[in-house]
Amino acid sequence: MKGFKICNNNHFFKSSVGYCPHCVLLLEESIFLNDSKNNISEVDKLKNIINDLNLKIESQNKIITYLKSKVKTPNNDKSKKIEILDALKYLKSKKTKTKKDKESIYTLEMVLKNM
Repeated sequence: MKGFKICNNNHFFKSSVGYCPHCVLLLEESIFLNDSKNNISEVDKLKNIINDLNLKIESQNKIITYLKSKVKTPNNDKSKKIEILDALKYLKSKKTKTKKDKESIYTLEMVLKNM
């Protein structure tokens, strides 16, 4: 046909255009599809990375929880109470008590009473 050409995919197009518009559309569609596939795969990669990080965080939290359960921490209330009782016992056992000792005994007894 005069004024028309045939491309490699057997499409007819005007010779004045210089290229096959059908192939250009197919090429643009394939580029778009490949880009969207790549975007999906990038999103999947990011999701996988996030899932891996979440798993690592969960496993670290489990390890921390396990270690906390194994560590024996003294009960602060009991240790403070024992400390006050020891101080009170010492002050009461003194043969000669000063005015300061008597005030301290009274204060420690009141602290114990309020615990």
